This record gives sequence, C-alpha cells and structure tokens, in this order.
Amino acid sequence: MSIDVRVEADRVKVCGALNQQTVSGGWDQQSATLTGRESLCIDLAGVSTTDTAGLAWLINLLAEARSSECQVHLTNVPSGLIKLAKISDIESLLPLQ
Repeated sequence: MSIDVRVEADRVKVCGALNQQTVSGGWDQQSATLTGRESLCIDLAGVSTTDTAGLAWLINLLAEARSSECQVHLTNVPSGLIKLAKISDIESLLPLQ
C-alpha cells in the first residue's frame, strides 16, 4: 500500500493515509516530482490520516525541494498533521499557505 501522489501542472495532490504503512511507496515519486521545477504547490486535501512517518516523509520532501532550489507551498494541510508538527516543534518548517 502506498500514498497516491498525482502531479497536475504546478500542483501535486497527495491522497490517502500518510503513515508508516504507506509512505515507503511514495519515496520513489518524490524526486521525480521536483525535477526541473522552480515552484510547486502540494495539496494535502486528500490526506485522510497521518502519523509521524507521514510528517517525516513531508519534511524530507521539503528538504529535497530546498536542495533542488524548488519553492514549495503546502495547501489544505490537515489539522492532525499540523498538530503533529506542533508537538514535534517543527511547525516552522512547514511552508503553509
């Protein structure tokens, strides 16, 4: 089982559960999503649940974007993901829009 990552022009839609069981299948799509882009909007409206592994996956994506000089903005971030980021004291790492 993996998360569903759909690339649509300048937007990436992430759907499904963003957790330990699903994020391992999303790593391969991650780098390809950033290739050749100056900016990217990641829409998390379709994320049903998340855990710390999902948060780590997202933070890793943001780190890869920075190293690729790609500006990333997050939209429709689920409240559970924001709560996890606050508890982990890394909310400031999320480029919320």
